[in-house]
Amino acid sequence: MSGRFDQYWRVSGPQAGSSSGLARVLGTGLLTVLVVGDILGAGIYILVAEVAGEVGGRLWLPFLLAMLLAGVTGASYAELVEGPRIDVGISP
Repeated sequence: MSGRFDQYWRVSGPQAGSSSGLARVLGTGLLTVLVVGDILGAGIYILVAEVAGEVGGRLWLPFLLAMLLAGVTGASYAELVEGPRIDVGISP
């Protein structure tokens, strides 16, 4: 993946003269994406707390529904992956 935005997603390698091979530098764009992801992730916990206040002891019900939907989605993807191969073109 290369293009004009590479400078924003750059993760550079070890600096010259450094003794450790683990030194990394995050680009501004990647760091921004990580921070926004953290903020949105914290917002999920706030929403769960608000839902818990509304539904009380039935908080497990939305999680059960989400688990069932995720299972159906996973099974659908598994069926697509396991499906028969369809050759495109002429075979001898």
